[in-house]
Amino acid sequence: FDPEALERGAAALREIRSSSNAKTVLELTREQERTKAAEAARDGEVARAQAAQMQAEGARIKGEEDRKSLQQKAQHRAQLLEYEDQLARRRAEENAEAAKRRKAEQLSMQEQSAQRIEAMKRQAEEEAVARRRAEDRQRLALEQERDAAKAKAEAEGRIKEGRENADIKMKQLLEVADADRKKLMEALELGFKRVGEGVSSVLDDQSRMA
Repeated sequence: FDPEALERGAAALREIRSSSNAKTVLELTREQERTKAAEAARDGEVARAQAAQMQAEGARIKGEEDRKSLQQKAQHRAQLLEYEDQLARRRAEENAEAAKRRKAEQLSMQEQSAQRIEAMKRQAEEEAVARRRAEDRQRLALEQERDAAKAKAEAEGRIKEGRENADIKMKQLLEVADADRKKLMEALELGFKRVGEGVSSVLDDQSRMA
């Protein structure tokens, strides 16, 4: 509430009533009021139009902001999908590389195992050959010892047989010599006996002749 404006209005009304051209002034005042009302209505329409325009602009701005927001969301979603795709490709590459490494390690382990098995086979074969050679040497040594023992036994047998034969021959020679000696002694005895008989006969003859 503005008391000064009310007072100014009352003063203006008194001035109009006291004036000789009160009717004209009243008409002018009414015209001014209508003009002001029209201007006020026009100002209201302008204000409404401006408000509508501002509302439309706000809607446009909001729509633009919403569009930008959706675009940003879509862009962010696309970036997220691209990042996830990159991660998936990277994981796939890492998995492939890990599988490749595992396969290489498995092949290396298989090769090492095959090499160890081959080395063990070679060692077993070498040990078998060494055992066979040792057995051959041992068998040859046993055969040589057996042959040597056999040869020694045969030699000893031959020596023994020779000795036995020599003993037999010596015995036979001794027996022959003993027989010859006996024969000789018998012949000598016989000879001596005959000589004795001859001497006795001669003596007997001489004694008879005397």
